[in-house]
Amino acid sequence: MKIKLIVTIIITLFVSANIFAQASQVIITSEKVTYERKGKGVPDHKKTFEVNYPRVSGVNTAVRKNIENSISYWKIFETTLQENLGDYHWLSSMDYEVAYNNRGVLAIDLVMEGVGAYPDGSVKKLVIDLRTGKRVYIEDVFKDIDGLLVLIEKEQKAEIKRDREEFLKRGEKEDAAEFDRQIKSSGYSVNKLEEFSVSEAGVVFSHNYGFPHIVKALEPSGQYIFSWADLRGHIRPDGLLAKFIN
Repeated sequence: MKIKLIVTIIITLFVSANIFAQASQVIITSEKVTYERKGKGVPDHKKTFEVNYPRVSGVNTAVRKNIENSISYWKIFETTLQENLGDYHWLSSMDYEVAYNNRGVLAIDLVMEGVGAYPDGSVKKLVIDLRTGKRVYIEDVFKDIDGLLVLIEKEQKAEIKRDREEFLKRGEKEDAAEFDRQIKSSGYSVNKLEEFSVSEAGVVFSHNYGFPHIVKALEPSGQYIFSWADLRGHIRPDGLLAKFIN
């Protein structure tokens, strides 16, 4: 009887340790798929496009399905595979980069690139709770959002000032003037937060200014980095990121 009890305890501890390991990290492997467009109006150089899928393992089936749904290119970029297999031929590739994968948190960047009149692309920064496999949003992990916006806007204004001064320092007065025009027309103020990424060092908030392609090189980075200490007063104690400040 005692032997059975000991065996049961060992099995329980093993299962518990395995569940903890699964919740701490996830395994991401690449699967590159090249698709061929069948539309009659597709130029020869646009007949194919490549999608590098992030395939998930190391967690239970329910969590894996949630993660794959949360990081689906087609869902995040609001398009479909079928749409891109016909005459519509803007899309060139989809890819990803894992920014962080530890402590029950997956931060991943999804990248979509294509060519119309000009090459263009989009990056989406996602943070996933590995306990559930679901995406977490700003309001899930941060509090005092208005105060957080004040911090970010301060960094944003400093970045805009630095970039403008750099143009003038190099004698690029026309670029400085165009920079000013684009900043003014972009409605640059960060009045809402949608995307962020995390690391052991802290959090990166992103802002897209949306400069036209022809002056894209003038656009500020829109990446605002804060340490965990900087954000201590804005981290929800009941949220996924509380572990980084405790």
